[in-house]
Amino acid sequence: MIERDDYLRMSMIENFKSLTTGRVIAKNFENVHQIYSDGTHWLRFLHRYGKHDFVAHFKQYVKDDVHTNNIESVWSLLKRGINGVFHHISTKHLQAYLDEFSFRFSFRKDKGSMFDAVLMSC
Repeated sequence: MIERDDYLRMSMIENFKSLTTGRVIAKNFENVHQIYSDGTHWLRFLHRYGKHDFVAHFKQYVKDDVHTNNIESVWSLLKRGINGVFHHISTKHLQAYLDEFSFRFSFRKDKGSMFDAVLMSC
């Protein structure tokens, strides 16, 4: 999940059922006002957690302010990181990799060093 101001949260989920996914959304984002997704039919339940709008990629990729470009770039960078740097990630440690990637992505535009950001979060 990514907020429009680029704050990213990634977590492993057991399955992609609406109950499981809904629990993750409710836990991570309180007071969600707007949710954007692609037109995948199994995400249509998201209206329960806030205003949900989607783009059907078989028709278009952007509809006014509705797009999934932010999260698409996250997946692209994550895949490049796995293929180019990590090479193999086990399921046992996947959440730790996702946490590190989320932190680095969320604070990539901050002025100052990444080291300072890590120290401030301790």
